[in-house]
Amino acid sequence: MGLIVNLISWIGASFLPKLVPFITSIFIQGAVTLGFSLLVVEGINVGLDYFVNKIDASFGGMPADIVGIMGLLGLDKAINIILTAHLFVLGLKGLSSKKYLPSWNGTGK
Repeated sequence: MGLIVNLISWIGASFLPKLVPFITSIFIQGAVTLGFSLLVVEGINVGLDYFVNKIDASFGGMPADIVGIMGLLGLDKAINIILTAHLFVLGLKGLSSKKYLPSWNGTGK
């Protein structure tokens, strides 16, 4: 009886750590195949459109002088840079095998 328990524990310790990443990768590949990435891209697109429309509506209610000063300050370009940087990081995280960026984890290591 002890031999069977040892054999089962050895198989579990040897193959289970290799089996979990394999099953995870199969699940992720299946989700991508079923169009999960398209759903994510469309969700991000809808979210950004909502955000841009809110900014546009906020600027529409301001007096023309203030909007002109904001244009001279380059606020429109700053908002564009921020949104583009967010999209760049989302794309970079989506393309990398790790879902975090090692140099941006807050510790600098």
